[in-house]
Amino acid sequence: MIHLLTAQLFKETAEERGVEFFVGSLAPDAMHYPEKEHLHLRCVADRAAAMANLARNTDPEDDFAEGVLLHLYTDWQWDQTHLQNFRNSADKSDKQWFKHYQRETGLASSWFYWNNPWAARLWEDMLALPTERYGKMDGIAPEHIRALLVNAHRWLSENQVGPSAFYPPEVVDQFAQETASNYQTWRPK
Repeated sequence: MIHLLTAQLFKETAEERGVEFFVGSLAPDAMHYPEKEHLHLRCVADRAAAMANLARNTDPEDDFAEGVLLHLYTDWQWDQTHLQNFRNSADKSDKQWFKHYQRETGLASSWFYWNNPWAARLWEDMLALPTERYGKMDGIAPEHIRALLVNAHRWLSENQVGPSAFYPPEVVDQFAQETASNYQTWRPK
């Protein structure tokens, strides 16, 4: 939901985007480790340069591809701030810190799903989109993206929990607003 919140805020201030944009904004998470780390450019020496190169090679008119780029940009920004803050606050001997982190982001996501009037409708629209209309992604089949959407929506719609103590709504909302705004400035045309 943090990705969808950022995408929704970007859409409100940018040109109109189709539902493919929102599917793209979630699609990179359909890949599993360790490939997911490579796709998210977490393994490159200069992530900023790699992101700039990816942006130059992404067609801004392709809603799905633009959503993917926004997802990767959002994670790049999140990793530098909020993920790093969580990791720094975690017990250094706790081998399960990432599981605790995922729980907090899950709580935050659930809260935003249940407290944003546009969320349920957007999920319905994404689930109604035929997989043939998904864009192409190396290493991720459309069926995997579809499975991610189905599973994430099921969890969100069945778990009215949150907010997160570590990522309260005002922190996530501020992050999403700043990220959506900064993306417009950063995005090479």
